[in-house]
Amino acid sequence: MSPVILLDFVLVAAVSFLIGSVPFGVLIGKALYHSDPRSGGSRSIGATNMSRLYGWKAFVITFLADASKGALAVVFARIVTGFMPFDAAWQFDLLIVLAVLFSIVGHVFCPWLGFKGGKGISTGFGSILVAYPFVALCLLATFLVIAGISKRISAGSICAAISLPIWSFVFYGNNVPLLVVSVIIAIAVVFAHRSNIQRMINGEEPKFSFKSTGEKTVVNEEELEEELEEEL
Repeated sequence: MSPVILLDFVLVAAVSFLIGSVPFGVLIGKALYHSDPRSGGSRSIGATNMSRLYGWKAFVITFLADASKGALAVVFARIVTGFMPFDAAWQFDLLIVLAVLFSIVGHVFCPWLGFKGGKGISTGFGSILVAYPFVALCLLATFLVIAGISKRISAGSICAAISLPIWSFVFYGNNVPLLVVSVIIAIAVVFAHRSNIQRMINGEEPKFSFKSTGEKTVVNEEELEEELEEEL
């Protein structure tokens, strides 16, 4: 592998991390609602807690903003590929996968918030949607079906993550970097939800329900704050 190609890998990983690290939840909360989402609800900067605190519009704005981080990282990687002298096809695949992975890492380990952030679900979806749209649509369908049936956001996220390597293999079976990283992401998401899994086994995992209260969409108070904090 030439030094130029290696440098491009490092560049894409670093820029994707920085893009993913933008704490849109905090910025949106302060700019539009004059408060920090970390001071209320589950104290998460994710879209779910934004919905709890500020309403469904805040959820949509935050979700789209976080998803755009992943999308932008992949777009940047593709721009870099236009100037990259590939030695092999797998190097192109690896460059795109690095953008997906490090945009998620930047969101999860936000350096501007003491290396604390969300779970990377929205950012991951945005990056995969641009890089591998068929996989993203299958992940979304998996999430909606499982979350809708179980009434548990965590169950939908876990099953979607577990299905990631499967859908990646179905549509991109020859893309070794994607298959490897998809397994890593799936394991990481399942590990992050280990407490939720234990509660589901014990029959203690709360269900969610959204209801409108004026301009706000709030989650049923029976839902644990930990459930909210661990999503998106």
